[in-house]
Amino acid sequence: YKGTIKNFVDSNQVCPFGKVGDQLFVQETYGTKIRSLGGTPHESFVYKADNPNEIAYYDCKGMGYPVRWKPSSRMPRKASRILLEITNISLELLNNISEESAKAEGIVETIKGWKPYQASKRLCSSPELAFKLLWEQYKGSKSWNENPWVWVIEFKVIQGGDQ
Repeated sequence: YKGTIKNFVDSNQVCPFGKVGDQLFVQETYGTKIRSLGGTPHESFVYKADNPNEIAYYDCKGMGYPVRWKPSSRMPRKASRILLEITNISLELLNNISEESAKAEGIVETIKGWKPYQASKRLCSSPELAFKLLWEQYKGSKSWNENPWVWVIEFKVIQGGDQ
């Protein structure tokens, strides 16, 4: 088929990530920590993004033991601290990303240009070029040129995050 995929795909019904109105919980690297509340041990969730050197518990001699981090893919919904609601879904060609969409993907603006992520030393002249670098870092050096159809999912934070 040589035409626009939008002519025959209803993105609200086909999107593998959900439909408008669905709620998504954000998964992140997490672990558990044991605290004593009124003499009773209580287990709570902790997040690597907050403190990668978090202590899970202390033994009777005061020796601290680090949290055993679990990958984000294993996070249960009850451990999530951020809940999102899908507000819009569309299907677009990757290379058609707008400046606004590139910024929404987390591209970082600096005084001298745009970076694909905070720790990057590479600067680009636009958010779109910085996003291209980010995409190729994760998908491979020639993946941008393939220009695949991608799901564009807009959402609002309904719990947690910076609301």
